[in-house]
Formats: sequence, C-alpha cells, structure tokens
Amino acid sequence: PSDSSISLCCLSLDIMSGWWLLLYVLLGLVALGFAFFGVVLYAVRRRQKMLAEKVGPLDLTGKTFRNALKKKGKELKEAGFDAEEALGYDPEATPSYERFLPIKLGTQCIFAKGSKLWASKPWVEGKSLEWNVAQNLVPLELFLDVAKGLHYDGFLLEIRGKEHSSDVHAFGDAVRRALTVFSEHDPSRARCMFRSYIGKTGWWFEHANEPVFVTSFARCYPKTSPRYAFDCDENSCFILFQPEYSFAWKDLEDARIPVTQWDNPVSARDKVRVAFKNAGRNYVVPGVAYDPIGAHQVVRPLTLQSPELKWWVPLDEQTEDEFPVSEVELIKEALKNERRAVTTEKGEKDAPEKKKKDEGNSVKDEAKVNVSGKAKTE
Repeated sequence: PSDSSISLCCLSLDIMSGWWLLLYVLLGLVALGFAFFGVVLYAVRRRQKMLAEKVGPLDLTGKTFRNALKKKGKELKEAGFDAEEALGYDPEATPSYERFLPIKLGTQCIFAKGSKLWASKPWVEGKSLEWNVAQNLVPLELFLDVAKGLHYDGFLLEIRGKEHSSDVHAFGDAVRRALTVFSEHDPSRARCMFRSYIGKTGWWFEHANEPVFVTSFARCYPKTSPRYAFDCDENSCFILFQPEYSFAWKDLEDARIPVTQWDNPVSARDKVRVAFKNAGRNYVVPGVAYDPIGAHQVVRPLTLQSPELKWWVPLDEQTEDEFPVSEVELIKEALKNERRAVTTEKGEKDAPEKKKKDEGNSVKDEAKVNVSGKAKTE
C-alpha cells in the first residue's frame, strides 16, 4: 500500500478511537447520573420511612395524618408518658411559661388561649445565651417527637436579658444565636442555619427532620406590631417553635393564599387576619412570592413600612444597608415630630386669643397707670 493509503487508515483509526472515547465518557456520565439518582431516592425513602415510623403516613390534608397522630397519642398515654419524669422539670409549669402568659392571653390569634405549650428550662443567670439555649436541645427534640401524639402546639424558648431586646436588631441577633445552637446540634444534620439560600424563598427552619414555623416576641415592638409583647417582663423575649404538623389539628387552609374575605371571614385563616387588623396589628399577608415559614417571618421589622431584617447575618458583618439607623430612634424621632406638630398647631389656634388677652391686659395696665398718675397729681 502507498503512503497516502496508510495515512488515511491511521486517520480513520484516530477518529474511531476518538468516537469510542467520547462514547465511554458519555456512558460514564450516565452511570454517575443513575448512581446519584439512586442515592437521592434512597435518602428520600429513608426519611419517609423514619417519619412513617413516628406518625404513620404523612397526609397533611386528609384524615390519615390526624388519625396517625391520635394513634401515637393513645400509645404514649397507655405507656404512661410523663414529661416531667423524662426531662427532669415540668415543661408546662416553668417561670418561662408564666412570663409568656400576657402574650398568650393578649394576642389576637384565635387559637392562642387554648394552645398547649411546653416551655424552656429556667434561665441560669451568669451563663451565656448559647449555654442556656443548649440546655433545651433535649426538651425540643423530645417535644417534636411526642407532641404529634399528645396534641401539643408549640415549644417556647425564653431568652433573658434586657440587652437582647433593647432594639429590633439586638433582638434579631439573639434569635440568630439561639437558632444557630439548635441548628449546630440538629440530630438530622440538616444544619438549616448554614444554608446558602437562607433569606430566600424555599428556606425554612427545621430540626430533627421536622419543618418548624418560628415566631418571636419582644418588648422592643410597638403596640401596632403583631409581635408586641404586652406586659411581659422587660428582661424577657421569646421564640415560639410550632411544628408544621400542629396546624393539621386546626384544619387551617393554606396560609400562602393571599385572598382574604375581610368583610365576611368564614375560614379560621381569615378570622385570624381580620382579628389582627381590627386590633390595629396588621401583618404581611402572604403573596405569590412570600413564604410564610421563611426566614423573614422569624423576626419581623417594627412596622409594615420598615425594610425586611437580615437577622441571620451577624451584627458585625452587616453593611450599612443591612443595618440602618435603629428603628427605635426613628420611631422616637417620629413621635417627637408629631408632638412638635401638635404643639405648633395648638399654638397657632391659640395665638388670636392670646393676642386679644395680651391687648386686654395692656389696656388694663394703661388704665392703672393713668389712675395712679392722677392720684399722685391730686
């Protein structure tokens, strides 16, 4: 064979080997894809199995889920479950619970007064916030496990210290530190407080494989806020953990529905919204892009007009945009301006009368002077 035919054969072999190599790479990628899918499927199935072992099939919209909870509760009661014996303190009779009562009885939530809560261990003065929060790792985990069957609504964490609620930014930082402790010691290793998308739609707080709705209350909030703390101890602020399954008991409709029957509320969801509005404590009604269990729901700004708080960012890492002038100072300044305006308006209204009165006094003084001068002359 000629040199040209040999070169052509070599080129053909090179091309063929290149195609085979590409085919092997593609087959390898497909195999990796199947392996990854298998791992994800296994993890999902394993989690579903773990949850099913606890409460049975998860069907939040139907009777199956509630029946599973009732069955779990019956089993716990028959087993003689005693929270005080299990925890070493009575979670329904603690100083934390007593100090939270003004909020529980004062809020406009129609379910609050009859709600069943566990509360945190008594706060130990002289210990750090993180140390005190860590003492409640076992109580919160046990609560999330047994509350399904015993029909409990929430776990209450009290944070003591006036410095933690001096303003909304200090309060947000205290909440961040507390949730970080729980997240670092999450038995499911979800570590939700360390996720990159915290603050975006799709994030929620979770602990021990349970999605949790988190709200917070502090004395720094004004009366017009749904997070107003009423007459609670000024040294206390609170974080309330409500597992998502607790809402199944109340037959609440999807909280993400933005449409509200304000004039004729029928559903429980609408009644709650209307009650808060009538009390002058409006809150953000979820829209299409708003996640009611997302990060922005955990710590709310002081007013509806205020920018959202990035409470999950440590204070020393926040920029000026993320950490504006204290809203407490802004509210104080607004109140001063309002009082100043009222005083000015009142002064303008009273000015003609004052002028008339001054003129009358001036005439009287003149008359007195004339009488006095006449008397001296005589």
